[in-house]
Amino acid sequence: MITKEEAMANLPYIEDKAIYQAVSLALWLLIDKGRPLKASVDIAAGKFTARPKVGIERLIREVVPAEFFAVRQAPVKKTIGHRNQRMDAMTALSNKHMASIATEPDK
Repeated sequence: MITKEEAMANLPYIEDKAIYQAVSLALWLLIDKGRPLKASVDIAAGKFTARPKVGIERLIREVVPAEFFAVRQAPVKKTIGHRNQRMDAMTALSNKHMASIATEPDK
């Protein structure tokens, strides 16, 4: 994986000191602390009043390889299949209930 120092070495020259410090903080939060990209950019931009946030994010995406984000991406949850199974079970139970009501003798 990439380290913060490697990423900082690959950065292009940044004239604005606030943006440079914000990118440095965002990289530290992202790489060393494992925070999400958006949260890292928001925290860094707020601390150093660096604008625009999209500029910080572009600089980070420029120096951090795409594989870094792919590895950290959350696995896809299969909730739809489970939801359909539960719905089918509930439908079968309600059909059984309605059938039992229909076949019950009146009192």
